[in-house]
Amino acid sequence: MNLDDKYGFLADVPNVHNYRYLLLLALEATCDSAHPVIEFGVDDGSTPFLHAYCEGEGRGLVSVEEDFGKLLPFRRFQSDRHD
Repeated sequence: MNLDDKYGFLADVPNVHNYRYLLLLALEATCDSAHPVIEFGVDDGSTPFLHAYCEGEGRGLVSVEEDFGKLLPFRRFQSDRHD
């Protein structure tokens, strides 16, 4: 598997967001899937990267967040591909 970090997943990863290495591997391993990517809980460490990746690769993204107050700032990412 050739990891191309064209969406910045691995740039300046603080320890609290070290899961992004595995997230990029999972996205690349499922890149041929017809199913959308699902994100449980929005966060500055994942949502912008997942959004950029899915928009760039033509994949759907569904972000799920139970805290409406936490979700509000991330509504700016809503698009035809991102619910």
